[in-house]
Amino acid sequence: KIGNIYCVEKELCSHELKIAGRVDLIAMYNGKLTVIDFKSSNKDRTKDDWYAPERYTQAWTYAHCLEELTGIKVPQVVILVSSEDLTVNEFISTGDEKTQYIENMKSFIQDFNKENNNIIKEVLNDEEYKTYTS
Repeated sequence: KIGNIYCVEKELCSHELKIAGRVDLIAMYNGKLTVIDFKSSNKDRTKDDWYAPERYTQAWTYAHCLEELTGIKVPQVVILVSSEDLTVNEFISTGDEKTQYIENMKSFIQDFNKENNNIIKEVLNDEEYKTYTS
């Protein structure tokens, strides 16, 4: 299902979100450009017992970063969960869901900044802090 691998463990960032991270894989998956996130589990997982909407937030954030940096739109993200019994489950989210996950990440960042404001202010100098909070 995976073809045309474009990057593995590549650093991405978003100036808009003020966030950076390392994407697991960007490749073609079933013929579509895809951000792929790998997870592991100690047992076989089905959609009903593993799926939670927030699990896509990280992958869609990487897709957002790629689009912001390059202008290339990612139509889907895939989470592949490998289990100790050698099964692999796939969880696919399509582009029409992207906006809700980016909003989830914005809320997460806002809450994190609020909860850690004193530490952030302590670590950054005044000019960096003004830039960070603007």
